[in-house]
Amino acid sequence: RIDQLTGTGTLQTGYSGAGYTAFILGVDNGSALFGGTVANTPGFVGNLNKVGTGTQTLTVGITGANLTYTGTTTIDAGSLVLLSPNTNFGVFGSAATVNNGATLSVDANGTFTDITKNITLNGGVLAATGAFNGNYGQIFLENGVQVLATGNNQSTISAEVHMRGTHVFNVADGTAPIDLLVTGRLSHEHGSKWGAINK
Repeated sequence: RIDQLTGTGTLQTGYSGAGYTAFILGVDNGSALFGGTVANTPGFVGNLNKVGTGTQTLTVGITGANLTYTGTTTIDAGSLVLLSPNTNFGVFGSAATVNNGATLSVDANGTFTDITKNITLNGGVLAATGAFNGNYGQIFLENGVQVLATGNNQSTISAEVHMRGTHVFNVADGTAPIDLLVTGRLSHEHGSKWGAINK
């Protein structure tokens, strides 16, 4: 449990001793940029949990070189920002859950972030900022990645999201007047392959 993660280097997460379940960031509402690597502890599967009202930015390396942990990412509060490298695209390979009032955001930085695992919005926001790639958007969903909207609070997608293949958008019928609000744009992989949505 720490407040903010800064600098570079390698952080290993996943050791299951002493009741450990996830590496927890933001316990005192801190905000910071981390340019290093988050990886599994050898022999274990690492998980990440963002809490607190601050903004933690993690650099997403080319082909996922910076964020190599293979467990889950849970954003309970504040914002977790994935900063794409400006020389190529970044890869985010962790199934993420964004809870009510929290945000998972991509700083496209002139490129995009490739998401390879499912995203669950439990009243949370999937957002993005920055100039992006015309073919792949700010966020690119790999074939088969699902977006799930759950719970009784409105979830929102405000990013430019492109995709290839068929993607299931599973929207639960909660008590909110609107279960999933899309204020961004959902599109296909321009110039190459069409994408499809199954609601």
